[in-house]
Amino acid sequence: MADSKKKRILIVDDDIVLRETIQQCVEREGFEAILATDGRWALELISKEPVDLIISDISMPDIDGLELLEAVRKVRDLPVIMMTAFAMDSEVKRAKDLGVSAFMNKPFRCGQLVIEIRKVFQK
Repeated sequence: MADSKKKRILIVDDDIVLRETIQQCVEREGFEAILATDGRWALELISKEPVDLIISDISMPDIDGLELLEAVRKVRDLPVIMMTAFAMDSEVKRAKDLGVSAFMNKPFRCGQLVIEIRKVFQK
């Protein structure tokens, strides 16, 4: 049975290697990870499972990270950390307007991500 005090983090990325690497990182720090390959699947999971934080790539097929953030904001005020290898100024502005909690530039180290996660949960 899962520890009810563990924070649940939804990791959304179409890159399986990155998704599983982030999963290992957050689980090593004592968080519970839930995985989704795209924004559509993430929205389905959010509607069914309690989630404390979303870590999402911006660039994904179908529903991208910004569309996911916009859809989430319509139903819940979940913290969201966005990941990107490169972002246009318009994407950064839109994410900030939608209340993104933090940005992570790819590639990043596990330790950097954990620092951002802890900052989000301290707010």
